[in-house]
Order: sequence, then structure tokens, then C-alpha cells
Amino acid sequence: MFDLLDEVAGIGSGWDPESLRGDEHIAAYRELTLARCRAEVDLALVVCSAERQQVYAEDGHATVAGWCRVQNRTSNTDIASVRRLGRLLHALPVLAAAARDGRIGLAQLHLLARAHSNPRCGHLLGDYVSIFIESATTMSYAHFTQVVERWELCNDPDGAHRDAEAAERERKAHLLDREHGFALHASGATIAGAQIKEILDRYYQAEWDTDWAETKALHGDAAHPALMPRTDAQRRFDALMKLFLDAASTPPGAEAPDPLVNILIDADTFEEAMIAMFGLDTGEQILGHDHRSRTERRCRDPRRRRCETLDGTIVDPYQVIVAAIIGQVRRVVYDTAGVAIDMGRKSRLFTGNARDAILLSTSRCLWPGCDLPSGRCQTDHTVEWSTGGPTDQSNGGPMCHRHNQWKNRGYTVWRDPNSNWHTYRPDGTEIR
Repeated sequence: MFDLLDEVAGIGSGWDPESLRGDEHIAAYRELTLARCRAEVDLALVVCSAERQQVYAEDGHATVAGWCRVQNRTSNTDIASVRRLGRLLHALPVLAAAARDGRIGLAQLHLLARAHSNPRCGHLLGDYVSIFIESATTMSYAHFTQVVERWELCNDPDGAHRDAEAAERERKAHLLDREHGFALHASGATIAGAQIKEILDRYYQAEWDTDWAETKALHGDAAHPALMPRTDAQRRFDALMKLFLDAASTPPGAEAPDPLVNILIDADTFEEAMIAMFGLDTGEQILGHDHRSRTERRCRDPRRRRCETLDGTIVDPYQVIVAAIIGQVRRVVYDTAGVAIDMGRKSRLFTGNARDAILLSTSRCLWPGCDLPSGRCQTDHTVEWSTGGPTDQSNGGPMCHRHNQWKNRGYTVWRDPNSNWHTYRPDGTEIR
């Protein structure tokens, strides 16, 4: 379409982005994104080479950071990011090649660079590099992030546990007075945050439903979320206020409801955490003896490991064990493609039903680019019920209200054996 290098170098001297039409925007976006990724890879390798050869010392700089600051007056944050990326690419050149070929993006590379900098498990990253490249070509950024976090959790469980303990120990909440208002700030352990989020989301949904009913009554078929009387942020604040008011009106000593949070954990991760917490003999007595060694039981693919909340927030397995002992959590059985096929009856460990099984199968709406958490989605028939599609977990997926309606315009969806969703336009082309 155009000579990219010439245009990037002299974009103000001739090429006008407003001259693009239709699909030319897609082609230009992809080409420029790839060029940006290649340039960032080369920049990181140059900085890494300068650091290894101590080029910075020639002008009296103590580190390569000072040398970089002189060259383009960049920030320390950017320098640290480029240095981490350069070390990753120097250690694993296959990632640089994959980036130049467009198989892995810049954001994914920076995630891997952060994981590679972990002093306890970063050296193991090379054993999984083919999995990460494959995941980067098929998964959204949000799902790729989960894979990297799962990998780090599997290979550095003690580090994750220490971080979780620190978050619990240093929990705090502040209500800060500001001019003409206030700010509420709180931090704590992941499970506590997931519980708070789940409760707040339910109150938020009630506020959203109220606004939507009002908008439908006022505008009829022309109703659109943009016409709703409150912004999303305003609804969330009003939901928080309603939550506090309801709590203030609850009688002291009232019995709290069952835990609201679904925690998704695969059997191997649960078993290893039990054995680590209670010891080999006790853990095997609780879980049933497995004659395989722990190495044989260990799943080498982080895509098959799960220890997270419904929206994909990674949870320390030790916290899950505690939650399972003192409360109720939910058992979800997955097949090899990660599809929820069964959810057990209520016990001290797990409970659920068919709808929950579908929503628990993935953390986001299945439509490409949609980031709405699956907990706020509808359960959609992959093959429409009207055309003979069965109502069971194997034929369902989470889809937000907007895209569920959009699908009725002739779009189709399909989940492949590797648990990746594909969406096709009416003309048969895939949205990628």
C-alpha cells in the first residue's frame, strides 16, 4: 500500500492518514504496529549490547541508564523496561525472531521480560518459550497475561505466597479528604479483594439495570447505553454508596451469606498446594494416594494451570486451601481443552450448575476485542438452539448483551480443540 519506512520517516511531508479508506486502516495499523515492534526489539538489543560491552563507561557513566538518558532524554521507567527486554531477547533470540515475524507482540514481550527478570524462576523461561509464542499468536492480551502469571505461580510458588502474605499483613483502608470531595483507598489480599469486587459488581449491576429500564422506557427501540442518565463511573460510585447504606442498616450480629467468590483451580495445583501445606503423607491421605511422582504429576503447560478468580485474577494456592477449609469453594471439572464439563454438588469444597460452568470456562466475553468480564455476560448457544444446538456446557460460551445481539446478524462463533474462540463474519471471513 505504501513504503512504510519512507512514510514513517517523513509522515508529515506527504502521507495523510485521513486518505485511508475502509480496510486500508486495518492494513496500515497492522503494518505500523509490526514496524514499531521491530524497532523496539532492535532498540532493546542495542541497549543490551551497549551494556554488555560497557560502552557507557567511555563517557564516565556508571551504568547504561545514564548513557541512555544522554542519548534521548528518556525516563528511568522506559530505560528499565528496555533493559529488561534486551536481556530477555539476548537470552532467548527465538523471541526476537518471532517478534520480527509478527508472531508475538510488543506488549507480550514486555510481560515475558518482567517474568524473565524474576530471580527465582526467570532462568526457566526458555523451557516454555514455544508455548508462549504459540499462545501469543492465538490468545488475546488479557488471556496471554493469565498464562504468564500462571507460569510464574507454578515455578515460583514460594514467591507468590510471600507476596500474598505481605498483602494480607499490610492490608489497609483510608478515606482521604480532598478539596470539594474525598478519595477512598484500600489494599489487601487477593481473595478479600475478589469478595469486595463481587459484592460491588452485584450492586453496580442493579444500578445499571435501573438506568437501562429508564432508558428503554424513554427511548424505546432506539435505546442505547450512551443515552443512559449516568456514566459508568457514576453508577459504580452510587453502587458503593448503596452498599455502605445497606451495611449500616443491617442489624448487628446478622449472619453473613455464603462466600460469593468462585475460585478456579486445577487438580494438580490444588494437590501440590495441599501436600506443601500439610506435608506429603497428610496431603496424600486427604487427596488419595497417587503413585506418580510429583514431577510426573506436574503439568508442563501453564495454559492448563489455573488458580484464579472468575475474572482471571491470580490467587495464591495456599489462600485457596484455607478458603476450602473454612468455607465453601466451587469444584469445576475441565476437559483437556479447558472446557467446563461438570460441576460437583455442594460440599465443603465445590458447587455449581450448568450456567456457571459456561461462565467459568473463560474470564471475558468471547467476542474478539471485548473485555467485559464473563461474570457480567449472558450464556450464549454456540450453535443456535433454533437450529438444533443442544443446551449443555459443550455448546455454550459467555457473551455480553451487545455482542449476543450482534451475533444474530449472521455472525458465527466456534471454539477449537485448544480452547480458543473464533468469530466469523457473515461472509465467512474471521475477525482477527
